Amino acid sequence: MSPVTTFFMERVASTEVSIEASSFYALLYSTDWIDVATTERMTQDYVLNPAASANSVEAYELSTDGGGYDRVLLGARTVTEVDARHAVEIDSADVTFTTVSSSAGVAGGMAIYAELAASDSSGRVLSTFYDFASPVTPNGGDITVNLSTGGWLEFLTSTSDAS
Repeated sequence: MSPVTTFFMERVASTEVSIEASSFYALLYSTDWIDVATTERMTQDYVLNPAASANSVEAYELSTDGGGYDRVLLGARTVTEVDARHAVEIDSADVTFTTVSSSAGVAGGMAIYAELAASDSSGRVLSTFYDFASPVTPNGGDITVNLSTGGWLEFLTSTSDAS
């Protein structure tokens, strides 16, 4: 499973983000975002975090200037209850970025966000991110990201009483 940002979890708990009703998008980020401390990446609220814009995923997104790279709307989500693991898995079809130009940059991973409003700094809530095992260098063809068989998001319940 990929890391889930704490802000996203809080937005789901407050029902501001609906797993079934909200629109989710994917974007590609460069290998340089992998070098930003994991703790910093986990505390990102939006695609562009105003307080730490230099470390936001948007600052490391592949370039749209050369054409051939755009963010992708995820298709319908499947919500699966896994009783044996006390979990709920959220999945969508694999993500395909079509005809990504070689001038877009080298992809180091993919981020998924919920779009509540059309603003990277206040409406696009960063939910999860995946670092690729190997960087992907675009060549004008498609880049397909195969999502895990367990989905792109997982909620687990604790079987121990922490209180």
